[in-house]
Amino acid sequence: MSTPVVVKGKIPADNFRHYDANFEGGGVFGLGAELSLRGIKIPAIQGILDKTFIGPEWRYNQMANGLGFNQYSGSIGFGW
Repeated sequence: MSTPVVVKGKIPADNFRHYDANFEGGGVFGLGAELSLRGIKIPAIQGILDKTFIGPEWRYNQMANGLGFNQYSGSIGFGW
């Protein structure tokens, strides 16, 4: 949205023109990993740990107009 933020109401950006948006071309690249928690040895919950995964991820978004930004995320997965 290209309209500047105007705070007049109780909510910031309450006066945005929500139809004022556009699409930009660009590309994304990044890295991620998935790590098993199987190596942690806790007998009481070992069955759960054997089927649990965590994963960090990084992405870089390059816009066609020359701007870019980073995204960082993570995940936790449980199997049955």
